[in-house]
Amino acid sequence: MPATEPVEYARRATHRPLLLVASAVAAGIVADRYVGASLGGLGLPVWWLIAALGVVVCYFLHRRGLGLFSAGALLLSFAALAGAWHHLCWNYVDDNGRCGGALSSLSPPSAHGKAQRG
Repeated sequence: MPATEPVEYARRATHRPLLLVASAVAAGIVADRYVGASLGGLGLPVWWLIAALGVVVCYFLHRRGLGLFSAGALLLSFAALAGAWHHLCWNYVDDNGRCGGALSSLSPPSAHGKAQRG
């Protein structure tokens, strides 16, 4: 086999599916930032309900052969799960990982220590 023969390379994928997932997750976080406060105490259950409905709709659309719409419903589920995560982190868990009162003390995390001579 001569060394000058062209080498065939595998064709690169032209789509980036995780980019769509990352965009949906970012949209879910932004949606919770602006809509989550208006949901009040029902924010977390509403986000979980939207995510569950998205998965169910995705399943049935996939079974009917509607792949593009099925993918859209799945992306909606990812967005809702990200909204639930954001809502949980900002409304139920404080800086120390304890539940309750996360917004009552908005201060940056810090570490305090004392140097000792050994």
